[in-house]
Amino acid sequence: MLAGTAKNWPFEVTGPIARPIRFRSVASAQADRRKVHSDGGCIPKKSAPQCGWWRIPCGATCSGSEADIMASQFVSLTIRNSGRRDPMGFDNSNSLDGSSQATGQREESLNLSRSARTTLSLVVLVISAAVGLFISEFLVRKFSPRQIRTPIVEYVNGLASLRPNSRARLYVPGSFDTVQTIGPQRFRGARSYSPRPARGTIRIAALGDSFTFGDGVNDDETYPVVLERNLHERNWPVEVINAGVPGRGTGEEALYYDEYVSDFHPNIVILGVVGNDPDDDVDRRLFRRDSKGAAIPVPPPDRPPAPRPRTNAVLTWLYSHSALFWAARMGLTTATDVIAGGRRPGVDLNLTQDEIRWLARRISGRGAQLVVVYLPWCAPDPSAHGPCEQMQRDEAELATAAGAAARSVNAPFLDLRDFAANASGSYRASLYHVGGDKHPAAAGAKAFAEGIADFLASSGVLASARVASQ
Repeated sequence: MLAGTAKNWPFEVTGPIARPIRFRSVASAQADRRKVHSDGGCIPKKSAPQCGWWRIPCGATCSGSEADIMASQFVSLTIRNSGRRDPMGFDNSNSLDGSSQATGQREESLNLSRSARTTLSLVVLVISAAVGLFISEFLVRKFSPRQIRTPIVEYVNGLASLRPNSRARLYVPGSFDTVQTIGPQRFRGARSYSPRPARGTIRIAALGDSFTFGDGVNDDETYPVVLERNLHERNWPVEVINAGVPGRGTGEEALYYDEYVSDFHPNIVILGVVGNDPDDDVDRRLFRRDSKGAAIPVPPPDRPPAPRPRTNAVLTWLYSHSALFWAARMGLTTATDVIAGGRRPGVDLNLTQDEIRWLARRISGRGAQLVVVYLPWCAPDPSAHGPCEQMQRDEAELATAAGAAARSVNAPFLDLRDFAANASGSYRASLYHVGGDKHPAAAGAKAFAEGIADFLASSGVLASARVASQ
């Protein structure tokens, strides 16, 4: 700031310095300017002309107002004269040191202010994003509910396998919200099994897809668990392993026995056949025919490429909790599991039959017994799910093929379609979930278990297995 009053009063410059600096009068500055004009030329540095007390560079003049000269030269003057006495005879060092300190403090303050603003902007951005995601999550759950499922399958040698020691959630809006536990041996439930059953204990292993695994029910409500309780009530010393894997076809189920189940030496192996098993086989063709036409497993190196594993902790949490994540992954259509009926292109029921025969030979080779059970998919009660005539025709065709394959290798066969239809009237709850999923409910799993228990006892399969277990 430059201040001045009357013509002969001294100017005063004030600013961010330790003390004000007083300049010579305007009259003295004018005299110096006249001196510069009269002398002309370049005056040596030691005696260089001044306007007031401002030193003029070589070849310059003091034209312009003294205030302008003072203002234009102030910064260079303070730098040039720092640390020594000025031509007027007072020491500038104190004022300049104070000015430097003040300038440094101001710059530091500005830097801190800039850093604080950046931090605040980031905090506001994070909070805004979190609020936006929360609102979006709420809107998706409210207006477009999504199925939420924690991934529980990993691929080992090209074979879909349950991820050991894992805990998963399966939520289907309007149907169920369940917890699924996978034990250390890749079976449903937290229970562990010895390599061989205890003497006198009949070990049963249940192979199958999500109907056997128990999508739609909790760990203690799956049909293998209920089957074990039911047989205990009938005084049969049994333990039942739930070796079901969701979304698998007959070929993968057969290989699951070979890879994991056979090591635990079950006396009885139940193969649960469901209407879409041949279609699932199309997705991952794990059996092929050799030169003689026999069905054989595809070697691991030649098996279809496995999907990339999802083991990231953040992704696992999103799969288990976020409807918004599932909406982004699956699109904006509402989650449903409609039974449409009709076979997919490439379905080969003859190959399905040969896969059953291959499994029967593997089981009998270990001294055990295969039992084939058809688990109905389309609800026997049309009022629960609406018309499913096409699916019922597909089921009848598959049940006939599975039964023929079982009988060709002397494996007992049970068709639960009629049993489920008769049992549906004896339960208050529906056998199947309604809404966005058509898997068996707890009542349906109980009906399956009762039907299988009756069949195992009446067919003599349990009695034969008891003798073998001694």
